[in-house]
Amino acid sequence: MARFTAEEAASAMAIHQLIHDWAYELDINDGLKIAPLLTEDCVYTVGGEPRHGRAAAVQFYIDRRKRLEATEAGPPVMRHPITTLRVVFTAPDRAEVTFNIVFFSGFGKAPITDMKGPTAVADVTMTVARDGEGEWRIARFDSWQPFRAG
Repeated sequence: MARFTAEEAASAMAIHQLIHDWAYELDINDGLKIAPLLTEDCVYTVGGEPRHGRAAAVQFYIDRRKRLEATEAGPPVMRHPITTLRVVFTAPDRAEVTFNIVFFSGFGKAPITDMKGPTAVADVTMTVARDGEGEWRIARFDSWQPFRAG
């Protein structure tokens, strides 16, 4: 028995790309350009606090960037490598996605040469939904860090 139908396999690839585009936006644009990746009514939980709607999720990253720019160290260089990405379809236009992020960050100008290891490892859960135009978008984001640098 096949795990995915041909249509689900194509959707799974599109969802994988969506998740990697999301991580790229966090790394390269500090999350400031994630709006097109989110549903209008998403629930985006960061640090245990849910933000309701696309605008609120983007505002989190705007505020975060302002806070970091105001510090002496400035914004960190970040990377969010994704591992163990798993897609489970719950409906033709909806799926639950789980994966891990091995988060690296450091202050200064890249390349960061005093790195000791990952900043954190996060377990991520997302719900993704296909919109009326056929595009997959993030409808729900949450994460938990079972490992953090001390």
